[in-house]
Amino acid sequence: MFKEAIEAAKLIKNAFDTAEKLKDDIDRLKELGESNMKAMELAQIAINLQNLVFSLQRNLWTLETNHRSLEDKIRQYETFEVEKDKYAPHQCASGAVVYRPIQPIHDAEGNVIVHYLCANCYEQHKKSILQPGEIVDSHRTLKCHCCSSVVLYERIECLVETIGSRHAIDWSDY
Repeated sequence: MFKEAIEAAKLIKNAFDTAEKLKDDIDRLKELGESNMKAMELAQIAINLQNLVFSLQRNLWTLETNHRSLEDKIRQYETFEVEKDKYAPHQCASGAVVYRPIQPIHDAEGNVIVHYLCANCYEQHKKSILQPGEIVDSHRTLKCHCCSSVVLYERIECLVETIGSRHAIDWSDY
């Protein structure tokens, strides 16, 4: 890629040199009294060369930009590959799959920090920590703020207290 960029730069320099030479030739032709037609042809050639130079410069800039972008993506993938080895899939009680750390992570006070990563984002080489969400279908949920996926995390058991009485309850005061 860099070799191509250097070759493009050499072409640009040669085109500028040729354009300068053509300009000098045009000036000499005018001094010698050559026909205006020949001078106009050479001027047109110089203009075409300048357009070619600008086109080559634009192409070189595009190549350099694409190269930087690809290098950034490679660095991101390499970084993610290192992080990826620190997590393993975990199946929640609801059957949903998330990723969690293989080794526990501790805060400054020594407490274990429990966190889960979104499986959808993880498969796309993104690290998105799931956040507590709303209760859905008697389940606590975890929500991904990157892709908006919702994971049914833990079932909430509802205990209903029944009143054992033979008498009817008067609900009118409530």
